[in-house]
Amino acid sequence: MKLILNFLSTVALILIAGILAYYVFHCAECGGTPQAENGGVVTSSVDTDGDGFTADVDCNDLDGTTYPGAPDIPNDGIDNDCDGTPDN
Repeated sequence: MKLILNFLSTVALILIAGILAYYVFHCAECGGTPQAENGGVVTSSVDTDGDGFTADVDCNDLDGTTYPGAPDIPNDGIDNDCDGTPDN
């Protein structure tokens, strides 16, 4: 009986670990890796920095002051407005 209980608890732990791993690594909305869409091109609908622009259009989605159309700060060396040219 003890052997059966050990086996069942091991199976339960493996199933729980598998479900958690899938959730963490495949759920784009919850911060995991985005799924490949559009013929293998990875897209993301996550706005990490909360500036209103998602990572697929925001040139730095970790900085809320850097987004398409943002005011460019002169001489900071950062491409604030995502036009491809940092100010130096």
